[in-house]
Amino acid sequence: MAELARHFVALAPAGEAAKAIRYSLAAGAVSSRMCAFEDAVLHDARCLSLVEEDGGAGSERHCDVLIALGEAQLGAGRSAEAAHSLERAAELARARGSGGLLAARRSASPGPANTSSASRTSADGSRRRRARWPRTTRRGCA
Repeated sequence: MAELARHFVALAPAGEAAKAIRYSLAAGAVSSRMCAFEDAVLHDARCLSLVEEDGGAGSERHCDVLIALGEAQLGAGRSAEAAHSLERAAELARARGSGGLLAARRSASPGPANTSSASRTSADGSRRRRARWPRTTRRGCA
């Protein structure tokens, strides 16, 4: 899968962006299932760039890629980056009026039951409660 992703990413400028996005996202998912989270981060980050360059910014696919990237970053121990990616996904879902979409995507992912929540102060000084995100890596991965 990773080889196909790399092949179509190389062909993206020649009109194969849709296939590059599809295969990069699939390669990231395969890497995550194999607990190869650093590889998953690379595939998902490449996929995010492709989605944004191909005019898909703000789309449901954009939200899916941000969630996949955030989960891979969590698995790789990059919690600050993961929080940023997942917060972007949440903001995108809210802007699209599809908060239910985000909840459905998160509940469908095979993350651990162990979650944490945090409050943060927004620019206007108000406190907002952040969504609950996994605090540890996925089950089955050491």
